[in-house]
Amino acid sequence: MAKNCRVDTSGWRNKSRRVLATEARVVEQVVSFGLDKIFDKTKDNVTGERYGTETRTSKTGNEYVVFKRGPMTNAGKLPVPVVFGNLRRSIKTIRFNTVLGAVYSDPNIAPYNKIIHEGGQSQFFGHKFYMKPRPYLQNAVDTKRPMIKAYAKIEIAKAIRTVGRT
Repeated sequence: MAKNCRVDTSGWRNKSRRVLATEARVVEQVVSFGLDKIFDKTKDNVTGERYGTETRTSKTGNEYVVFKRGPMTNAGKLPVPVVFGNLRRSIKTIRFNTVLGAVYSDPNIAPYNKIIHEGGQSQFFGHKFYMKPRPYLQNAVDTKRPMIKAYAKIEIAKAIRTVGRT
């Protein structure tokens, strides 16, 4: 009797294919959502008080640029103060494929981005100084990770429930 027993699994296989296709589509949507949120938070982290510059004239008549400095109480804290805005313009996103992307700071636009993010010693007009780290990218990831995970969980569950009904 067991020889004549057949089970039709074609419906289950078709539904599994639909679930996998839906999951892939939703994961792509979640990755885009995550990249957007991390990008926005990173931009916020590098958009602090605007210090700017001013031009002064020396006693010999030569003009030179001086950075207006703000209070040193913000050293090592976010948001990073803005002088020219190059660090803010250097924040970019890139998609490697449908499920992988990155938010990064382009070193061609702001070559000092690593010193600001990780801290360290730098030299400016012959003077060495140490800068405390201001991890603007890591802070954005750490801040937005719970929101992105919750969004992914809700959207994937919702999409799978919708496919399960068809």
